[in-house]
Amino acid sequence: MKNILINYIQTEFNNEKTDIYVDMDGVIVDYDMINYSKHKENDDVYFNKRPINTVLNILCEVSKLENVTIHILSVSRYQRQIQGKLDWLKKYAPFIDKENINIIPRDVNKFEKADVLKSNFFTKLQNNNKIILIDDSHSVLQTVFKNNSQVIPFHISSIID
Repeated sequence: MKNILINYIQTEFNNEKTDIYVDMDGVIVDYDMINYSKHKENDDVYFNKRPINTVLNILCEVSKLENVTIHILSVSRYQRQIQGKLDWLKKYAPFIDKENINIIPRDVNKFEKADVLKSNFFTKLQNNNKIILIDDSHSVLQTVFKNNSQVIPFHISSIID
């Protein structure tokens, strides 16, 4: 049986070039709210987080489609924490090219909310490909779609079989 996301891309997009932007926390990385709140000031808060292998396996499979490019679109509280996310991705998601990783630090963006930061990212994006955003936040998905109707929102729960 084909994965829901692969089926969607192949039937709805007719195998057109597709860019999939994937959030990290709560999507491919265990959000672990209890430990995050204890260690959120820590630079290496991400590296030891548990990968969500079911989703990583789906994305790895999807990345093998000729017309699909997987991107990361994540927000980090502090710029100094970005390296921890990059190290985590290198370890657990090596199928995602480094040039396709976008991590937006909140501290250098006046601690703007993630939905605004991600919506602004897509507003500035110059791209003629089909675009899918996979996130665990309804607020992010709604804001991005409201301001960027070319982005097709997928809640993480909708791609898991």
